[in-house]
Amino acid sequence: MKIILTFIFLFLVFVNYGYSSDIPKKYLEKNYVFKHEKKLKWLEKTGNWGKPETHGLISQNPWNLRYENKIVRDGKYSLRFEMRDGDCSKEDCLRGKKIGSMGRSEVGFFKPLNKKYKGDHGEVWYAWSMYLPKDTNHIDEAWTLTGQFKELGGSKYRNKKYPSCTDPGEEVGLRLGFRIKEEGLTLFRETCYIRENGKVPEYSVEEQIIIPAIELNKKKIIGLIF
Repeated sequence: MKIILTFIFLFLVFVNYGYSSDIPKKYLEKNYVFKHEKKLKWLEKTGNWGKPETHGLISQNPWNLRYENKIVRDGKYSLRFEMRDGDCSKEDCLRGKKIGSMGRSEVGFFKPLNKKYKGDHGEVWYAWSMYLPKDTNHIDEAWTLTGQFKELGGSKYRNKKYPSCTDPGEEVGLRLGFRIKEEGLTLFRETCYIRENGKVPEYSVEEQIIIPAIELNKKKIIGLIF
């Protein structure tokens, strides 16, 4: 049975809010494919974060990433993400027990406008609004993420100093994330600290269900502000 995972980011605000000119019409074409590491035009200002950009491993199918203008909570557009069985690209195709079982559709803010700050500084509030269709599936042995804040550089130095903080095959870098599981929508973070009566820092994942599955199925729009 083919598994289809779809969720839509309806409204994403970072620092300053405003509108610019419209997006290129080609983005709305049915068969348009967003290539790897491609900057996207977004109508709302994103402050110091720069422009959103496609991930270097994003799956290369028209349905994986789309601009949406019918399901929108605010503004003119939202981003629509969809993954199907076997969707993957480059190194992602080699992961998992089944070849091609762990692909991704992902955009991020990788290059800030101000080189002095990589991302944020000071106190800033963020808001996500997401539409999760009822047939959105969690996938065992994979991470069905709907948003994350990830540390791209500092974890390398910390893990070199504290090898015990390294997750097998990975670095401790997910500072905050939202994940769909069987139990519902969860808030999680990777940590590295000395446990009670311990001597060296240890890797661990802290997780909390913020919307139980029974409630998640009732909602059409999920708003997250933090």
